[in-house]
Amino acid sequence: FSEEYPSNEPLKLYGKYSRKDVCRVLNWENDEKGTMYGYKTKHGTCPVFVTYHKDEDVDSSVAYEDEFISPEILTMFSKNNRTLKSAELQPIIYSEDYNVDIHVFVKKDDAEGRDFYYLGKAVVDRNSLEQTTIPTTSGDRPIVKMNLLMESPIKHNMYHYLTSK
Repeated sequence: FSEEYPSNEPLKLYGKYSRKDVCRVLNWENDEKGTMYGYKTKHGTCPVFVTYHKDEDVDSSVAYEDEFISPEILTMFSKNNRTLKSAELQPIIYSEDYNVDIHVFVKKDDAEGRDFYYLGKAVVDRNSLEQTTIPTTSGDRPIVKMNLLMESPIKHNMYHYLTSK
């Protein structure tokens, strides 16, 4: 683990973190970066990782169209083969009831390397929940679309940097 981020230090807004760093800062006992694709809920925390601009050759089953609607709202998709009733999604959808902190990490594209910018905490706008589908090589699969409401709006220069091509 990187000594740069002692586990008693809170996440710094707009700081850069790898999945491994996030495990450490959130006091997860193991490095679980290999199982933290998209999002993972554990110990009252749920880091969400978004690669904003996907490579064109990415498999359609993981070509999620996560995007900012505004500096306050990030549209996010669940992993495929999930529904509104999936057990994995309940602590995210009802994060306040489950006492789960959703932490949002975004990188512009894979060319940036392994580090993501920490953009702060968010909650799900339950009015935005939508059961939909994503095409995969084995047919359409269920997926859940939701809006994350950012605790504080993304500052202009970061928002512009992440969303511009």
